[in-house]
Amino acid sequence: MVKKQTAEPGLLSTLSELGKKPPKSASRSIERYLKCESQQNLCAIVAEAVDSTKHASLRPIEAPSSFLPPLA
Repeated sequence: MVKKQTAEPGLLSTLSELGKKPPKSASRSIERYLKCESQQNLCAIVAEAVDSTKHASLRPIEAPSSFLPPLA
């Protein structure tokens, strides 16, 4: 794999040029999605649910006997 190295002034000018370009439609869609209040609320709820189960026991949930194959 070949890495392209850019001198610091070249890098700064490249970043400056990229900052001046209008965002692509996909980027605008993602931005709208992330700024949506309902999506932010949903993310907070999911993060809270995941965090609350982090300290739960690691014992797996057992399957009901109706799901298990017969032993004989």
